[in-house]
Amino acid sequence: MTHFERLSSNLVLAVCTLDDGQAPLLGGEAALLHGSTRSRIKEFTAGRCMARAAMNLLGIRPQEILQGPGGEPLFPADVCGSISHSASVAAALVGSQSTLIAVGIDVNDGRPIGALAALDVTWARETRLLMHLGICADEAAAHNFAFSAKEAIYKCQYHVTNYDSLHFHQVRLVAPTSGSADVLSVAGWRVPQKIAATLARVQVNLKVICGVEIAVATYSTIE
Repeated sequence: MTHFERLSSNLVLAVCTLDDGQAPLLGGEAALLHGSTRSRIKEFTAGRCMARAAMNLLGIRPQEILQGPGGEPLFPADVCGSISHSASVAAALVGSQSTLIAVGIDVNDGRPIGALAALDVTWARETRLLMHLGICADEAAAHNFAFSAKEAIYKCQYHVTNYDSLHFHQVRLVAPTSGSADVLSVAGWRVPQKIAATLARVQVNLKVICGVEIAVATYSTIE
């Protein structure tokens, strides 16, 4: 399974099964996998394959994607991107920095995180909001989406701030202030002012592609 969805004129989401994303690596990418397990090599390769496929759809020449100090993928200049995978699929979100400053995604692997673990991720008011807006059908689904959404938000804000100490409970999913009802706004709680200002410009929503749930976070150039 390989699927592409153009979320806007300058933003493409690409998803594939790990077996379908085994194109050759480029440049110095292989060196990043020295000593890695077979499963890690497969995940990494599929993620880079989808990122380059998305770049190609945007008219951007596919090239190597190395890693930053936090393990984040380093996309070419004028491109923002994010990569995620589960045990069976890989996904990449790529956009042009003409309209986007940063993006983040996270694949929901489908395993319920459970009520106990959810206490470290979200709280009742947030899960009720997700169900009220029709984004999630029940509490278990809301727990999983809150986890994925906050992972995607972390990646998105990290590209802007390099802030690596953001915890789940410092990110709040709030009702959209405008536009589509399924595109959530974000607020920070007990975070530095710079981080709160960044989070306030992030939006997140849920995309379902071929049965795969993916949280998508974007930080646009429009204030």
